[in-house]
Amino acid sequence: MLIDTKALEAAPITVAASTSMALAMVFVFVLRLVFKLQNKHAQHMVEKERVKAEKTREEAVKQAREEGRAEAMAAQKAQEAEAAAAEPAADESASPAAEETAPAENEDPEKAVER
Repeated sequence: MLIDTKALEAAPITVAASTSMALAMVFVFVLRLVFKLQNKHAQHMVEKERVKAEKTREEAVKQAREEGRAEAMAAQKAQEAEAAAAEPAADESASPAAEETAPAENEDPEKAVER
């Protein structure tokens, strides 16, 4: 099979200078638009990440405050319990009737049993 190569040759494409300048300007405009959109998207993503980090930080601060309050309340309750436990002991040692019925710490245990 023989193919005539002259039939496959294409005629050179000719474009007027004004048309090529217009195409170049459109191409540059499209590139600028794409880069602006890309930059805007990147700024949006950075802002979104910043807001997310700020929200996470605020939640951590809130949780730390709540834990601090819980610890403070627990410490306060422990102090109140110690104070409440110390008050009856102080009342018992201060009353003369309690001194007579309670054996002294330095006494001999055998004498305490004899009472």
